[in-house]
Amino acid sequence: MILHVHAFIQFIFIYFNRPSKELRKRMNDIYVYTKEQTGKSLTEASSNIEQAGKHITCERGCSYCCYQPIEVVRYEVVAVIHFLYQNPLIMRRFIENMYRYRKILLENADRFADADRGFNADCIGDIEAYLALDIPCPFLRGGVCIIHDVKPLTCAGFFSLSPVIKCKQKDGLSELYKVAHKGIPVEKRCLPDAVYYFLRDFDRKEKVVT
Repeated sequence: MILHVHAFIQFIFIYFNRPSKELRKRMNDIYVYTKEQTGKSLTEASSNIEQAGKHITCERGCSYCCYQPIEVVRYEVVAVIHFLYQNPLIMRRFIENMYRYRKILLENADRFADADRGFNADCIGDIEAYLALDIPCPFLRGGVCIIHDVKPLTCAGFFSLSPVIKCKQKDGLSELYKVAHKGIPVEKRCLPDAVYYFLRDFDRKEKVVT
């Protein structure tokens, strides 16, 4: 109950301290660009999969891949922030989930190199420990992504071509994660943390979006 109260107070503070009109316009431009680029990439990937005689086995409600840390590039973070300001109920749910997410990380601080800052790119060596905690992404609700319309390419493009049971067992997920993220110029923090700290750090909004 206390967590919900704190989360609600923080939501009110964040939502009513909205970015300036000029900044919101730039964020909207980035949001549109992100959706276009992600759409093009997914169309190309789907076409390649089809040409190879394969098919995607992912189904609505299947969220086994949503229990791993997701690294993102700067413009994807801005796009998600813009989406949250346009959807306050989703923003509130995200902030509530982040309280639970960070509580789990902090309770298991000894497993991570920098748990106080959340699971980030520096902690890649702890991927096995992270997966063992079975922490759902703070953007996951009822097995469905609440930012589906603007989720990062790493999420949207994480297809499965194998039977669902393989995903459930998380066969080779840690190795696949390392390969999928290798060489990506990512934010220091992973998706939930990057979005959360951006929302809270008002003084950096202008710098982040520029």
